[in-house]
Amino acid sequence: MEEEREVFFESDGYRLAGVLHLPNADRPPVVAGSHGLFADGDSPKQQALARELTARGIAFLRFHHRGCGKSSGSFSQATTLSGRVGDLSAALDFLDAQPGLGTGRGLFGSSLGATACLVLALGMERPPGVMVGNAPPARGRDLAQVLSRDPRTGSLSAAFFREMEALDLLAGPLALKNTLVIHGDADEVVPVDHGQGIHRRLEEPKRLVILPSGDHPMSDPGHQARFLEESVEWFARFLLEGA
Repeated sequence: MEEEREVFFESDGYRLAGVLHLPNADRPPVVAGSHGLFADGDSPKQQALARELTARGIAFLRFHHRGCGKSSGSFSQATTLSGRVGDLSAALDFLDAQPGLGTGRGLFGSSLGATACLVLALGMERPPGVMVGNAPPARGRDLAQVLSRDPRTGSLSAAFFREMEALDLLAGPLALKNTLVIHGDADEVVPVDHGQGIHRRLEEPKRLVILPSGDHPMSDPGHQARFLEESVEWFARFLLEGA
């Protein structure tokens, strides 16, 4: 029987809250999700992905980054890219300590969460075996310029913007494989060339899905359905079929 379990774990002194979705399967692989800048672990994308993955026998952890949702910390002071990378690393450590899970690991990220997944995996000696990134910002300076016009960013710290200015995932090759990138070609927050540039620099096997006229929040129901289909099949390919 499928189960949803409320969980808590620590990251740099912050108490992070989340939900671990468990399928009716013995020692299932698990995917950890990282939400976007202004979202939290209850985002519709992650809830839908959790339902579809557990139906296929894959566990899913959706959690709230520091300063978001039910997790501790101030959003304005705690939010940085490095902080979110640290949270995601703590999530993987938490999963490694859970009895009953298999060894297969995957990462899912949306927008800034996708960038956090890439940065974390690039710094790991043995990165998770599969990744899906939706609309990943590759050049932090571009994103900072867009955010400077968004009233929600007025409280973000100078540290957040310093890290954004330094971020450039297009400066060289990206030694990651088994990665799916999904991006709308009408994204008004993260231009589609960010996703295309990341895809070009990844190692095979890799896949790029462009959603025609797709915006940043993925508001088209048809795009949402394709996102789910492509993501679930990609995770299943490397976590189930390749197991």
